[in-house]
Amino acid sequence: MCAGKNEEHVELLQLHDSNIRVADYLTALPPKTLLKQKLHQAIEYAKNRMAEINQSKS
Repeated sequence: MCAGKNEEHVELLQLHDSNIRVADYLTALPPKTLLKQKLHQAIEYAKNRMAEINQSKS
C-alpha cells in the first residue's frame, strides 16, 4: 500500500516490465475482515488461473 506515487520505486521495481499494475493506493488500512476477504479472493483467483494455465499446457 502506498500513500503516493514514487517514481524511484516504480522504476526500481520495473513494473512496466513485469506487467504488475496497481489498482488502488490506500492511505489507511481497511478493516481486518475486509483484508481477509480480499486475500482469500486473490488466492482463489490465483489458484483458478494456475489451473487454467496448467490445463492449457496439457
